Amino acid sequence: MALTSLHDDVAVEAAGRRAGGPAAPVAPPAVDGHWLLGVLPMMRSDPLGFFAGLANTHGGVVRLNLAGHKALMLTDPRAIRHVMQDNYRNYRKSKFYGPLKPMLGGGIFMAEGDRWLTQRRVANPAFQGCRMPALLDAMVAGTRDMLDRWEQAGSLSIDLAPEMTRVTLDIILRSLLGYRMDDEYEALYRALATLLADAEKRAWSFFSLPTWVPTKRNRECAAAHAAIADLVEKVIASRRMSGERREDLLDAFIQAYSDPAAGGFQPSILVDEVRSFILAGHETTANALCWLWLELSRHPEVLARCTAEIDRELGGGAPTLTTVQKLTYCRAVLDETLRVHPTVWTVSRQANAADRIGDLAIARDQTVILSPYAVHHRKALWGDPERFRPERFLEPTHDPFAYIPFIKGPRSCLGSRFSLFEALVVMAMTLQRFTVQVVDPDSVKPLPMITLRPDGPVMGRVRPREVRAAA
Repeated sequence: MALTSLHDDVAVEAAGRRAGGPAAPVAPPAVDGHWLLGVLPMMRSDPLGFFAGLANTHGGVVRLNLAGHKALMLTDPRAIRHVMQDNYRNYRKSKFYGPLKPMLGGGIFMAEGDRWLTQRRVANPAFQGCRMPALLDAMVAGTRDMLDRWEQAGSLSIDLAPEMTRVTLDIILRSLLGYRMDDEYEALYRALATLLADAEKRAWSFFSLPTWVPTKRNRECAAAHAAIADLVEKVIASRRMSGERREDLLDAFIQAYSDPAAGGFQPSILVDEVRSFILAGHETTANALCWLWLELSRHPEVLARCTAEIDRELGGGAPTLTTVQKLTYCRAVLDETLRVHPTVWTVSRQANAADRIGDLAIARDQTVILSPYAVHHRKALWGDPERFRPERFLEPTHDPFAYIPFIKGPRSCLGSRFSLFEALVVMAMTLQRFTVQVVDPDSVKPLPMITLRPDGPVMGRVRPREVRAAA
C-alpha cells in the first residue's frame, strides 16, 4: 500500500522506489520550527490553525519537531486506520497524556494492554443496546428537570455552557450510577471544574510541580478529589447496602472490583473508574451541545428544519427509541457539528515497536499525532470544510476514517452511542418546548484545551414556544 492521500498529490510512494522492487521508506515533509523548541511555540499560539494549516499545505503526513522529539502528524485516512484499527496493539497513549494522570488516576482512559482490555470488558455491558430503554429514561428525566426549571423562569437570558454541563452531569449520574443529584450539584461541579482546570494547565505547561508539593492549586485539587471520592463512596455504599441489582455501570464495577480472588473489595480502583466516566461522560457532550446551539443560531434555516422534524416525528410526546432514530436530519446536524467542532480535537499515540504504513517508516517510540480537527478541516477530504452543511451526512461519501470525532477501532469511545443519543434527546426535548438563540454566536471562539470548548460564556435567549403540544 502506498501512503497517498485520497484527493491530493502528496505522492510519497514515488520517493525512493526501486524499479521492480519494494518501495523504500520515504521522508515526509518536515516542519522543524524553532531551533530549540521546535513547533511548540506555533502549536501553543494557535493549535487549531496550526494543525489544520499543516493538513492543507503538507498533505496526509508531516514530520514535526516537538522540542527535539520527532513526531508524525497523520491526516491520511488509510494511515489513521492503520494506527487506530489495523495495528492498534502497537500504539499506546503517548507521554503527552501524563498530565491527565492526576485527574483520571487508574481509570480506563489511562489504562493500556491487558489492564485496559479487562476494564473495557467490565464496562461494555452497561452501554449495550439492551440497556438503551433504561438509559433513555434517565436522559428524558434529566432533560425534563432542566426544561422545567427554565419554564418556571419564563423567558430568560442564560449562559448555556453551565446549563449543558449540569444536564449532562445529571444524566450520566442517573443513567450509569442510578443516582439523582440534589444539593450536591454545586460541590460536584466545582470539584470537577477544579480538576479539569488543573489538568489543562499541566497539559500546556512546559513544567508542573508534582501533585504532592503543597501549593495552593495542589491543595485545591486534593480537596476536589476528596469531594468526588466522598460522593462516589456514598453512592457505592448505598447500592451495596440495598442489595439492589440494576445491571448498570455501577453494578458492573462493584461486582468486578469485589472479587475475593483479586483481593476483595477495591474501593480506590472503583472510585477511579467512576470518576473517569463522570468526567469523560459529561464534559465532551456538554461541549458538543454548546457548539450545536451556536451552529443552530448561525443557521436559522437549519434550526427551522430541525424543529419541523422534531414536531413531526415526536408529535409533542416524550422521545422514544423509535422516534429518536427517526430524527435523521437532526442527527446529520449533530454529526456536522462534531465535524466542525470535534470535542476531542487531538490524540496522540506512541509506537511500541518499529512499523511501516505503506512506504512510511515509523520508529520505535515514535509519537504519532492524530488530530480529528485537522482531519475534519482538510480540504482534500471534505472540499469545503469551513462550510456548515449537514447534508453531507445524509448521503455520506467520505472515507469512514476521515470522520473520527469518537476515534475509531478497538479504542474508540465506549460511550459514543450513549453520547449521540443523549445529545439528540436534549436537542429534541429542548426544541419541543423552547426557542433557543445564542445572542452573538460569531463572537464565541473555540478554546482547544483537553477538549474543544467555547472560550467563554455562551449567552442565549431562551423563550417558551408559543404554540406547541405538551412534551
